[in-house]
Amino acid sequence: MPHYIVLGNFSEEMKKDIKALKNTRDAANAAIKAAGAKITRYYPLGQYDVIVVMEAPSDEVMMKLSLQINMTGRIRTQTLRAFSEEEFFKLVESTEPIGTPAR
Repeated sequence: MPHYIVLGNFSEEMKKDIKALKNTRDAANAAIKAAGAKITRYYPLGQYDVIVVMEAPSDEVMMKLSLQINMTGRIRTQTLRAFSEEEFFKLVESTEPIGTPAR
């Protein structure tokens, strides 16, 4: 399954009601499981409130989940499609330059 990195920041509403995060998380987990996706969350120090690593069956499934989660208004996210090292080097090996390389 494709992998995704999701960088999230809680809304001011969520920050004021942070104890409700468990309920929000549980609802998100149910939607994620129903979609056939997997999730691991990290709560770092720094710029982001949450960093998520997900696997989803397709980009379309991930987009739908992202829309559902963002529609709550409790979090703003940025989603990055991530390639494993194996996937990346497979692409590198099958890639040829376009045109003449610059000198």
